[in-house]
Amino acid sequence: MPSITSTMQLVSFSRSAWHQYFSVAFWRASLLPGRVICDSWSLCSSLSSAAVSGASWLLRRCANTIFPPPNNALQPTVKTLRILPPAELGRWASRESLMQDEHAAEPDNTAVRTALWRALHVQADAPPHVFEDEVGLKLVAPSDDWHNRPDMSSFTKPFRAAILARARFIEDLVEEQVSRGVGQYVLLGAGLDSFAQRKPELASQLRVFELDQPESQEWKRQRLMAAGFGIADHLRLVPVDFEAGDNWLERLVASGFDVKRPAVVTSTGVSMYLTREAIVATLRQIASLASGSTLVMSFLCPFEMLDPDIRVGVERAAEGARASGTPWISFFKPDEIMALARGAGFKQVQHVSAAALAKRYFAGRTDSLRPPNNSEELLVATA
Repeated sequence: MPSITSTMQLVSFSRSAWHQYFSVAFWRASLLPGRVICDSWSLCSSLSSAAVSGASWLLRRCANTIFPPPNNALQPTVKTLRILPPAELGRWASRESLMQDEHAAEPDNTAVRTALWRALHVQADAPPHVFEDEVGLKLVAPSDDWHNRPDMSSFTKPFRAAILARARFIEDLVEEQVSRGVGQYVLLGAGLDSFAQRKPELASQLRVFELDQPESQEWKRQRLMAAGFGIADHLRLVPVDFEAGDNWLERLVASGFDVKRPAVVTSTGVSMYLTREAIVATLRQIASLASGSTLVMSFLCPFEMLDPDIRVGVERAAEGARASGTPWISFFKPDEIMALARGAGFKQVQHVSAAALAKRYFAGRTDSLRPPNNSEELLVATA
């Protein structure tokens, strides 16, 4: 039976991070409402190795972004937490461990949240809609009460607006580039993007390449087939193990990408997880593509630039990412990321602010749906 120390080493958590993360995650009941493991660190000492493995897998599944309540209270309550006896806890975690292989092909939690936020906009927000997408919802096929998930609450409304804004901007840009003769569209970290399914007429004028982790790609492939969408001839699902250091450009070319023809390349919700060196290397690779290729990359501004009313939420999201083993490590001021792009070889570089997106897509709305300023901004660079 492992000690607390060895348990912490196995899951790469400190004692405080483990306890805080479980408290926040289950206070929010974000994964299994009504089925909470424990709120007592002492119980962790009685976990078997299988239980530790199961708990580690559970943390990876419910991690990524945790949004706390507006009052920033982190204490669990009797209504949301139930302490299980050690023996029952061990049996439960062991079952979860055995299920790990069955869930090897599954979508990233952030991708699921993004897909549900897009659908929530269509179903809950008043028209005109900034972006219409319910395909991801069909792929995820959540329970009927998915609207009640904590990450669908009104507290996450600004973050949802930011997702909608960047998606709308990118697809407007793709349409514009197609009219200029661009015939390739590359999505780095595609997640559950559904451009090829929602806009088949426009997509058919392109060769669309979606790059993502192999397990996520396999899950998406299975769901597209099961949901009746199929895989269009112009769509390429390209598995790339970014974590293992796969060369994404080599994988892309092997899937039919023509480096001699211009393309639109997008990378959203990724840069904060990469080192500065990795970002520069990616910028150089994309800048080396055919003249006229355009990159849209999202980036996070430093916390001190955030609006006060969302800073707490973003900081807690960063804490959740760090606890899950995928910390946010790169933040840029607009002039810094633009300087990197110019240094990488791009001819034209532009910063598209959240404020500009809000003015373009959210003007006149009376429901307070609006992306926050100086949070996730966009870099647009042309090779």
